[in-house]
Amino acid sequence: PTPAAPKGSLLSSPSGKTLAGAALAVSVLALGLSATPYLTGGDFGGRVRAYLVANPQVLDEVLAARQANEEQSRVETINAAVKANPALLAPDARDPSFGPADAKVT
Repeated sequence: PTPAAPKGSLLSSPSGKTLAGAALAVSVLALGLSATPYLTGGDFGGRVRAYLVANPQVLDEVLAARQANEEQSRVETINAAVKANPALLAPDARDPSFGPADAKVT
């Protein structure tokens, strides 16, 4: 015979037993999912490498996306600096200008 749970413990109530059963089920599921790569014969890195060697255009797409992200980051950095100190872009009387003073562009 199995010993009874002490009175007042979580396992003595029906909801406690349900909770314990759910915890056991989640544990078994997590164990199964963690073992899946080993059971499927998984040299995942090797399969990824083989795919990339067979399809090098994917690497071109990755590089293009990375460059676009870096350019966007640079633009955001510049915009943040300008927003922090807009006087840097304001016209200054000491700036050189060419042409008539009333021209559209000097």
